[in-house]
Amino acid sequence: MNQVSDTEVELTPEYIHELVDSESRRRLGIGGDEMLRRYEHGDLDDPGQVSDLIVFLDLLGEPVAA
Repeated sequence: MNQVSDTEVELTPEYIHELVDSESRRRLGIGGDEMLRRYEHGDLDDPGQVSDLIVFLDLLGEPVAA
C-alpha cells in the first residue's frame, strides 16, 4: 500500500495479494491461491464469505471464474 496523499492510498498488487492470502487464511484456514482455486471450481461452501476478496482479485485482472 502506498500513501499517495494525506487522504489517499494506492493498493499495490503485492498488498492486495497479501491481504487476500491473510484474510483467506483467517476466514477459511486456507491460503489465497487455494481459496481462488476452490472458488473457480465451485468447491467453496459459502463463497459469500470471501466475495470481497474475489472482487479485489478481479480488480487486479486476475482470472476469476464466476
